[in-house]
Amino acid sequence: MTLKKISLTFALLFIFIFPLRAQEKTFPLNVDVIFSPCFCNERVYIFSRNGGYQTLSLGDNSLNFNLFSLNPLVQPLCLQNKVFVANKDGNFYFLSEEEIKPDGSFTEKIIGVHTFKEKLFIIYENSVKEFDGFEIELPFNATSSFTTEKAIFLSGKNEFAFFKGDKDLKIFPFLSGEIKGAVLLGKGFAVCDEKTIFFLNKNGKAIKKFKVKADIVSLLSVDEDKVAVASSDHFIRLFDRKGTVVWQYRLDGVPLNLIKIKRGLLTGTKGGNSLVLIDPKKGTELWIHKPKEGEIFSLISSDSKAFYYTLKENLEWVLNIVAIPQ
Repeated sequence: MTLKKISLTFALLFIFIFPLRAQEKTFPLNVDVIFSPCFCNERVYIFSRNGGYQTLSLGDNSLNFNLFSLNPLVQPLCLQNKVFVANKDGNFYFLSEEEIKPDGSFTEKIIGVHTFKEKLFIIYENSVKEFDGFEIELPFNATSSFTTEKAIFLSGKNEFAFFKGDKDLKIFPFLSGEIKGAVLLGKGFAVCDEKTIFFLNKNGKAIKKFKVKADIVSLLSVDEDKVAVASSDHFIRLFDRKGTVVWQYRLDGVPLNLIKIKRGLLTGTKGGNSLVLIDPKKGTELWIHKPKEGEIFSLISSDSKAFYYTLKENLEWVLNIVAIPQ
């Protein structure tokens, strides 16, 4: 390689790699984290196992410890620039930069909370309720819930149901065990238990199944007729609505979850300890990032940034924010 080519190579490395590394920020935390970081209105909310929580303002990189104690039951979420918390004290709270505001209470067991079509829905064990709106009683006990772009799914012991934000609840039998994930797929569904993906028609009848020799970690709708599945055998696989594998990508480590962003599919891995961005059409790697130190835990993302926790050997939790190349 000539001196001119070597210089050009280093120039390209400087332009494309070093600025990306420079945009990574780390924030040591003084809480033992629980749930994923919650990104809302240019602030990150970090919740602790012991009831304390911290907030980080991305505008001035100011990390604050909040004295007000909160113990969320399920993953907090952002709605209309406020963070919604279903708290263990039986109250609902809305959090913003200016205030912590209680807004209602509950006595039933909560399975999950979801935002859908700019509305807030609470999934109880025996009902679905739009916050400050209608309520639908369930003919079964809900054990888990999932939200997608087109519907909210509920799982019971031997059935699953979905609705599209109205009062029309559709219920289908599912006798394979507890559902770990579900999405609309064409006119049918893709549903998974711990190790098997079932491709169902619009009547809930299985037309094909794919068994994975590992635990299924995440199931994500990519478009109207394709679904991506991440599993603990280090693979991400893309299926069409007929259950045919379109491509598969092997990760260096076990995937944490799958997130669909503007450029592709984003995941973080344990073991391989990296963030990986994958082209959803080709199943090829677009970008990879490794933290400076610590093991990756819980990952969320906007289209431009990834927010994730790392745990260092001294058991210190760190919030990491890294820019995703556009």
